[in-house]
Amino acid sequence: MRRFLVIAIKGFIKLFVSTHFTWPLVCIYSRVIEEVQPKTGKGGNDKPTILTLNSHRFRGDLEILANSNKCRLLQERTKSNCH
Repeated sequence: MRRFLVIAIKGFIKLFVSTHFTWPLVCIYSRVIEEVQPKTGKGGNDKPTILTLNSHRFRGDLEILANSNKCRLLQERTKSNCH
């Protein structure tokens, strides 16, 4: 059953992307992914972007990297800060 579900989800994603019907994916991803904001200044889109999938493993390293203002960091939202 799980395998069928994974295949079905992948099929829907491929269908959405091939038909340029991407707003459902953008809506889902915008609720799941957040930007790590630096304490000084603001992150910019002109910097290289890094997506961290296991942000809970880095404990403060992401904030230090974000404060360097050399890259833009994205992380998955934790259950405590999901909207």
